[in-house]
Amino acid sequence: ELILGKLAEAAPDVRVIAGVPRITVRTLTPANPNIRVMSATTSNAGAAVSFSQASTITPFDAGYRGGVSVGVGDMNGDGFGDIIAGTATSGGRVKEFSGKDSKTVLANFNTFATGGIQVAAGNFSSPNHADLVVSGRGNFNGGDVRIYEGTTSTLYRNFQAAPGNTAGTNIAVGSFSGNLVNQVVTAGKGEGTGKVRIHNTVTN
Repeated sequence: ELILGKLAEAAPDVRVIAGVPRITVRTLTPANPNIRVMSATTSNAGAAVSFSQASTITPFDAGYRGGVSVGVGDMNGDGFGDIIAGTATSGGRVKEFSGKDSKTVLANFNTFATGGIQVAAGNFSSPNHADLVVSGRGNFNGGDVRIYEGTTSTLYRNFQAAPGNTAGTNIAVGSFSGNLVNQVVTAGKGEGTGKVRIHNTVTN
């Protein structure tokens, strides 16, 4: 599935869109909904895919208008992809929602104090569950990146992506070394060089 979130000056509106026609996506049903789960329907493989809204939730306070960054990973090791939501332009709050029942909150804590965050997930501390990767989207010296273990607020790794960069960091996670070990990809928002880095999270 594809998970989308509005990043700036908007209600925390997150849409989960099915990757295969005629698939039913599990619904998210807490009060004051504002995350949208979308299911795709089409009559045949060659037709244009249309989407229908299944349900929505609000990951943060209904009055929050700073946008939301999103990610997905099996944070508790139950075989379902869990939804991660972070405050995109103010504060550093993160919430993880269960992909199994689509409403249970697995984690809810602050990562950075201000400026907003970007979130991602990958296996770093254990092969049995994904870990939360967070970067500051605001003014943080050195492009600070933090990795938290699974559904906990336990800090597993903390490193500077780009010493000297003070305008925030975009992140992604993938395996690029050919051994299926996850690395963190960073791109400084304000360096002015368009430089992308792939980090070994043990040695940086």
